[in-house]
Amino acid sequence: MAQTPDHSSNGEPMPRIYRESPSAFATIQEANRAIYIDFEGKTDEAPALLGIMLEGQFWQEVLDPRLAMAAEAKQLRLRDGKEVLQELRTRALEENRRIAAFGTSEADKAKQYFGVELESGISYLNVHWLGKRWWLDGLAPGGRPPRGQRFSLEEFEKLLGTEKPKHLGRQKATKKLQSILEQCDKKACYADVSRSGKRSWTNLLTYNRLDVEHTASLAQHIVSNGG
Repeated sequence: MAQTPDHSSNGEPMPRIYRESPSAFATIQEANRAIYIDFEGKTDEAPALLGIMLEGQFWQEVLDPRLAMAAEAKQLRLRDGKEVLQELRTRALEENRRIAAFGTSEADKAKQYFGVELESGISYLNVHWLGKRWWLDGLAPGGRPPRGQRFSLEEFEKLLGTEKPKHLGRQKATKKLQSILEQCDKKACYADVSRSGKRSWTNLLTYNRLDVEHTASLAQHIVSNGG
């Protein structure tokens, strides 16, 4: 998303969206009851995996049929992405919960690839904006952020001491997905998948789980500490 300029054409200061949007704010109860989600996928393709957490319970849905054998090996369900997202949207509406993610990417992809609107009729929680406002207001440990901060999830993890193991680095997630996709395409069954392919799949699932868990813990930490 393009950054909001600091000033309008007439020179007047413009409010930054993360300070104005309701999606950048949450109560403690809302953060604790939210449905947290995170996609994994390749650029310009429909997401292949969805991680979900609700009140401490975490589960994953595999959305790409090419991963059928890998899903079965990990006892994960292969689901239709539109169906899964519609179920989450319905549950959020019926139980008065917010759907939350680190940024707008999940909402954008849900709409683009599955035709499900996660921001319409639901109070979507953008944990990136929530965290950015909290840090810039000097409420985070150590006060205001240093110059050049990108406010990525990795930076928040470092701030709060919840960094992922280095072998799960963000730039490696797409490579892990590509590795297991190639193996599923070449092999007749999961038992024949290479050791590195199996490791890639396991690490991708772990990376996704930690993304969801850390997004939830970040939101809950912020709203409990002045955010």
